[in-house]
Amino acid sequence: MNRLLRQTAWSTAIATAGLLVAVPAAGASGASGSSPPDHPRPAVVSPLISSFSFGAYVGGVLVCGVMGGSISSVASIVPNGARQFGPVATQLSAGCVDVSQRGSAGLDQLNASAAPLAVMNPYANQSIDAFADAMARAGKDFGPSIAPFGPTVVQMADAVRFFKGS
Repeated sequence: MNRLLRQTAWSTAIATAGLLVAVPAAGASGASGSSPPDHPRPAVVSPLISSFSFGAYVGGVLVCGVMGGSISSVASIVPNGARQFGPVATQLSAGCVDVSQRGSAGLDQLNASAAPLAVMNPYANQSIDAFADAMARAGKDFGPSIAPFGPTVVQMADAVRFFKGS
């Protein structure tokens, strides 16, 4: 049992170290999220693409850190595993950061190419505001009837406004 605890502790430490190294390295390149877009943002489309871009940028690095930790965990169990799996874990970490950055950059380019759709923003933003206002009113007016979800509905109205264009 003691050996299993040590292996788990080492695996966790290695995965954490991988994240501490990979996330700052990914952020140093100036990929997604480093500056506001210099193009119009079409309602609904641009916020969704931006969310996916952020997920690709951060999520890819996190998944790679977990995979590296898993490989290291297996390596600690297998005889001579560290020597055999060490280079694989190192290559995986470097490759994952690169793929994460390229995926995010591709989504950012798609977002920029969607800029012509911003001509619909005045109409889409009015509809989004009307829907969000209706949700907020429903949450306030019917809050006691749908307790404890009244405040949640009011807060969801703010989340709906996230989809407005600029």
